[in-house]
Amino acid sequence: MAIVTIESAQDIAVAVEQLAISEFTAIYFSGIPIPLRRKPKGFTTLFQAIIGQQVSVASAAAIWTRVEQAGLTAQSDVARATPEHLAQLGLSRLKICYAHALAESLLDYDGLANLPDEAVLSALTQITGIGRWTAEVYALHALGRADVFPHGDLALQGATRLALQSTSPPR
Repeated sequence: MAIVTIESAQDIAVAVEQLAISEFTAIYFSGIPIPLRRKPKGFTTLFQAIIGQQVSVASAAAIWTRVEQAGLTAQSDVARATPEHLAQLGLSRLKICYAHALAESLLDYDGLANLPDEAVLSALTQITGIGRWTAEVYALHALGRADVFPHGDLALQGATRLALQSTSPPR
């Protein structure tokens, strides 16, 4: 199967047209534009995703601001950072472990772009602290994978229920 990516507003337009012929017709006809939400490939985006795991958007943003202010967005800097320093920035004990595991990984970020979707998710989930949700979020936002979607995301499930005016979770 070919790798399908979202690289531009035109790609989003094509996807939105496909919504019109699916069970998501209500979303299509809502008229709300769907923005292109691409992020750069690489360590920083994946590290930011780890910080955003299981915390509010506001908490993740506050922690990320402190991480940026401390100059700890590069892989080598995070690898050298002490657990105490990362804790002072707001990372939990587990996220410090995850940050170090990611920083010490030999992940080939450029090579991920050429792998099939499942191979990307498999490679990412081999790193301690990166589960299916984080891998899917990275594949969607950093690699623009059109056929990868974080189904387990509670906010997306809630938004889908609202858009479809349903009380049951989306399939």
